Amino acid sequence: MAMKKITISLLVIIAILVLVNTARAQTEIISSNLTISQDTTWSGTVVIDGARVDVEQGATLVLKPGTIISSKNGALIYVKGKLRALGKKDEMVRFVAEYNEKPNFSLTYYIDSTAESTIEMEHFILEGGGGNQDTASLPALVIRGKALLTSGIIRRNRISAVRVWSKELEMDDCEIYENESIALENKNTETLKVENNWWGSEEGPTNYTLSNSSRQLVKGALDIDPWQEKGPIPIVILPGFGGSFSFKLLSDKAKDDWWLTPLGTSAYRYFAKALILNNYYHDKDFFWGFYDWRISCENSAKKYLEKIIDNAKEKSNHFQVHIVAHSMGGLVTRSYIEGEGFRDDIDRFIAAGTPHLGASEVYPIWEGGRLLDEKKPFYLYLWYLEALDWDWKKVDYIRKNFSSLGQMMPIYDYLESSFDGFPISYKNQKEHNEFLEDLAEPENMNKLKRKVNTSLIVGNGEKTLEKIKVAHYEGDGSKWVDGIPDPLDAPEDTDNGDGTVTVGSACAGNEITKNIFTLSSSHSHLFESGAKTILEQLKVKAKFPLLFEIMSHFLLTAKGPVDISVENGQSKIVSAGKKEIGDSQYYEAVIDGKKLVFSDFPVDFRSEEAKSLKIIFTGLEKGDFRASFWNFSENGDYFKQEINNPIEKDVRITYEIIVGGENKGKPGIVIKKLTLTNLLQIKFPAAGKKYLNWQIVSPAVNFWKDSEGNISDDKISYELDGEPGENSRIDLGQLSLKSHELKVKASYKSKGEEQNEEKAVDFFVDTSLKSLITLIDRFYREKKITDWGMRSQLINYLAEAYQDASNSRASVAKGKIIMAKDLLESRGGNIFQDGESKDRLEESLEFLETSPR
Repeated sequence: MAMKKITISLLVIIAILVLVNTARAQTEIISSNLTISQDTTWSGTVVIDGARVDVEQGATLVLKPGTIISSKNGALIYVKGKLRALGKKDEMVRFVAEYNEKPNFSLTYYIDSTAESTIEMEHFILEGGGGNQDTASLPALVIRGKALLTSGIIRRNRISAVRVWSKELEMDDCEIYENESIALENKNTETLKVENNWWGSEEGPTNYTLSNSSRQLVKGALDIDPWQEKGPIPIVILPGFGGSFSFKLLSDKAKDDWWLTPLGTSAYRYFAKALILNNYYHDKDFFWGFYDWRISCENSAKKYLEKIIDNAKEKSNHFQVHIVAHSMGGLVTRSYIEGEGFRDDIDRFIAAGTPHLGASEVYPIWEGGRLLDEKKPFYLYLWYLEALDWDWKKVDYIRKNFSSLGQMMPIYDYLESSFDGFPISYKNQKEHNEFLEDLAEPENMNKLKRKVNTSLIVGNGEKTLEKIKVAHYEGDGSKWVDGIPDPLDAPEDTDNGDGTVTVGSACAGNEITKNIFTLSSSHSHLFESGAKTILEQLKVKAKFPLLFEIMSHFLLTAKGPVDISVENGQSKIVSAGKKEIGDSQYYEAVIDGKKLVFSDFPVDFRSEEAKSLKIIFTGLEKGDFRASFWNFSENGDYFKQEINNPIEKDVRITYEIIVGGENKGKPGIVIKKLTLTNLLQIKFPAAGKKYLNWQIVSPAVNFWKDSEGNISDDKISYELDGEPGENSRIDLGQLSLKSHELKVKASYKSKGEEQNEEKAVDFFVDTSLKSLITLIDRFYREKKITDWGMRSQLINYLAEAYQDASNSRASVAKGKIIMAKDLLESRGGNIFQDGESKDRLEESLEFLETSPR
């Protein structure tokens, strides 16, 4: 018996030596009772397994920022002295619960104290504590002495979260929500002031007697008013690979605008609509977590996710956010939580269809640059790469520009020998996924489990690729280093998956959490199929659209010198300046000197009636444009049709697109007809240009023709300054020195259709000394001036003025112009056949008098 007592004492002494005044970076486990009788500092992670830790009177236990106290099996921290849990905003002190291992035992841990104790908690989390032990119902925290609780989170505790016997409690700026029974209970008769806290809703807490209330329950004499009237904890939605798009993916110079692709819209629209129906407002209560899905998950977390979380916290005024992530978005989130830079700002993490152990279908893409099918959102990005004429080789380009794909390579045994059918161990492969291996390290997974409440949504029942038979590859050493698929397009071989990710991978081998929900759903529909489950996990009392329209999406991608406008059957327009169609999108950018366009809007295919769309391309300059019309269905299928056409400035080419109809709601596009308008072109005179008045000009007019030629029966008429022209010649000498409008009217047939078109151009009439000399001579030859001597004298004055002006003698030149002007005034009345010609010469001389040139 004596020997046993000595052994126990030695264990206690060793435990004290380990814990006193140490700053641990690793996990320490306390499974035997421990007494702290002198000032002690804990850091890192301390797991208390069913043990009792006594902080003696006169001793202080300090928990440094970032410390995690993870307890289970009825652990107790009994404070007789002082407990100081002083976290920071981005490094909270956490009291969390492990899974209990004892059956029929709900108490995980509780913190008790004495009347002489002091408890100080700042930037802390108190979660998962309390429960039943035998006949006792214990809260997570019992306060009997002095206590200060500030800037903390008190949530999801059993029985009472905080029970107070003392009069000396200060609780301020805490978020208190989702506690199982009573959030705060005052056992004292005196009223406690606990103002400026958030109680899970804008309505504040309510009395514990209202057991059916969804609000946090409080009991006893409490002064809680005013409380913080914040909205719900914000939700950040992270799409999967290719679910969002930005021209930033093509050029760093493009605007950092992000939007959902049609596949992304189809995948997340139902869930977003449900949030809106439950009074969650975009950019206030829920946020899109767009990121660059090409780069590594760690870089996406650092460059995008952290900023998105900061924005959500700032706009909601909450300490933390909920993350709902699809597919690769879950890996971005895990890389943040399990990395060194995690800032304690995520409460719930729900991952739907995330390949925690990788996805077999990535192997042919990463190893051989082989894209398995055209349902992948990758193809949309490749369309723009080809439109920009970028020279890329699949394997080299993918490995250089899509490091994220390599991070989704499987880490389970997924290869088999096509020779003998034997499995090839992942450990024996040449290609390893160090990223997922690192996430799967027990230390990192424990960090995830202790810091974030995680749930997994898993799809099942869809044909999914799991095992790939491979043969030795004799070709280029940079491809198929672990074998080439045999057959090359590996067949989907299991129903235990969502069509992309296997059940085992989406469950993370059951190592992350016990909150796993398996649904019969495809990968792209997990947010719709799992909407009710996700909202229940988020504690949102779900309402769903009673009538949810199944929409197909029409997408236009284009490259070239064109402006684009899309019109639906109700004459509503989507263009750079208008978005009259609901849920429509329009974006454009100039990259490498080439204009790119993305336009997307939903089309209702519930009926078999065909839908007609008009796409109008207006030329900005002479060149060629390329456009693809895409029709996406809700399940991710699509049909694409492409055009290439020349165009010229101001020419309008209209395509009428028929979607639906004969396809009975399936993806399909028919280009029914092509019309061309605004084909009339005034080549001369040029708009805004100045012309000297000595000239007689003929307007140059033609019709733009495409490669087929399309103009017949054309008729043209002219108007100059509103007056019909008798012929196509314009005598500039008879026009005043100002702007003039030439209007051209044309009727013609284009592709057999009657067209009427009108176009106008403004030009200017100008003069100079040389121009006026030429004009006077022409007027004499045309007998508009009848006196040779007058003609010669005027020309001599102007010629001398030109020489003087050329030699920078402007004042002398001006004198000669005045002499010509005086001559014209004194003798001109009898030598002109018409007054119009005399007026034009006088106007020109007056103009040159002020500016000889």
